[in-house]
Amino acid sequence: MNKKAPDWLLQLVWFVAGIFATGALWYFISVKDTMLAVASAVAALVFAAIAIYLHRSRDHHEAVSTAKENDARRLHGEITLNVGEERVTFTEFVRSKEHDIVKVNTNQHFLGVASEHEWIHTRYPDATLERQSLTTLDRLKLAETSENESEKIRFDVMDLSFPDGRKKKIYFDISAFFNGSTYENIDPESRVAHQLNEIYR
Repeated sequence: MNKKAPDWLLQLVWFVAGIFATGALWYFISVKDTMLAVASAVAALVFAAIAIYLHRSRDHHEAVSTAKENDARRLHGEITLNVGEERVTFTEFVRSKEHDIVKVNTNQHFLGVASEHEWIHTRYPDATLERQSLTTLDRLKLAETSENESEKIRFDVMDLSFPDGRKKKIYFDISAFFNGSTYENIDPESRVAHQLNEIYR
């Protein structure tokens, strides 16, 4: 069944099964009508089997609905991490099949790095981290800016792979807690480069 069996239907089926099992069966036994007694017993078993099927169907329907709700919450629900007195939140600028752009809102370096991995584990528990690298927004344009190092917008780039063979990149804005010095270039004509430039223009 594709739809959840309503309570009244389950109650009705059990009621009919009970009628055949306790009413009709014992009545025909008392009047010594073997054929109708056997027929009543069979009918009781049939209706009981139908009731059991309806129960299992409803349980399956509820399990599927719960799984869908959990998946929706995992993929789209707000993620907030509380560590001691520190509260870490995330701003999700872009979510797509090929890449996500996410800002980590904390000023603690260790906590920020740990939060990136927790975000990935929550959103994509079946993903495998293949590579991690750093880049800055000015490198998307293949030109160094005159900004102070402390003012540059930096990204932690996570390359993920999934069991189905799909690949995805996560661009974490780590400017608030950055501590490092190794960068990589990103194709300035790529889709993610244009999106990053739009977000941070």
